[in-house]
Amino acid sequence: ESQRLVLHSIEEKISSVKDLNTLSCKFTEIQLVAPNDVVQIAEKIMNVVLNSQTIASKKEDDLGFVNLKKQFVDAARQDMLKVFSKP
Repeated sequence: ESQRLVLHSIEEKISSVKDLNTLSCKFTEIQLVAPNDVVQIAEKIMNVVLNSQTIASKKEDDLGFVNLKKQFVDAARQDMLKVFSKP
């Protein structure tokens, strides 16, 4: 959802705060179950998405999003490995 919103912002900005509802719900789910390092990266992704929807957003932020997305996936995978490797 974050990727969809960032890509959407390249052409046009969202017209309603309701468009952020799905992303907000996903972020809340992450906050409930993920460790702090994963939550912190998810929070940075949320900030990039919100910034991408402002008129003054910069294209360089899109590159930051790609890096943050990779960091998030890596951190989430590490957490899942810890969870599933416990006896």
